[in-house]
Amino acid sequence: MAETENSNANQSREDRARRLVREGLQRVPLTLDGVVKRERGAVQTLIGWGENSDESIDRFFAGLDKIDPHYVAMLDEVCRALHAIKVERHLLPSPQRDHLLALLHRPAPLPKNITRRGGISDRNFNIWMLVNMAVMCGLQLSRNRAQRDTDGAHSACSLVADELKRSGLRLSEDAVEKIMRTPRVMRQDPLWVLVERYLAELAAEAWKPPTSEK
Repeated sequence: MAETENSNANQSREDRARRLVREGLQRVPLTLDGVVKRERGAVQTLIGWGENSDESIDRFFAGLDKIDPHYVAMLDEVCRALHAIKVERHLLPSPQRDHLLALLHRPAPLPKNITRRGGISDRNFNIWMLVNMAVMCGLQLSRNRAQRDTDGAHSACSLVADELKRSGLRLSEDAVEKIMRTPRVMRQDPLWVLVERYLAELAAEAWKPPTSEK
């Protein structure tokens, strides 16, 4: 009886982890083209968040010196888009204005950490996040050879490898485990607090029944 209950609990954790990973795969890009679309979309979203009045744009640039230089570089395209808004507002139509706007609207080069090796670093970070989602749902990070040979319960790594295959990206269970052996966010990094909170919220949501369930 206890063995049956344990088996049912394992299956429940796996089902919910799989659902969460599938939903994650619909959101995260795994190709360089997908990353480019995400980055360009993020810029438009950031611009859309502001009211973009002359006063708010002026306040934004007045505060740039208080932002960490790393993030200023990331905001370069946003800065140029805001410059373009003021140029369109205040310069009379002319060939010079058109040329200036063309320069300002030109997409900025993507960060090297995204484009390196065809976007593999960014892809691996997304896979790292998916595996951690499954871990937060209660799955073990990896499984031993005996569990693999007997087709035992999925680990977080094997489940993500299975779902990646369904999505058209063939990565073995060993390859996913290798990705997990490389730290992506150090626990002492302030970003880890945000990542851990995000993953915990996703996992908590996964334990709620889908909206289609009665």
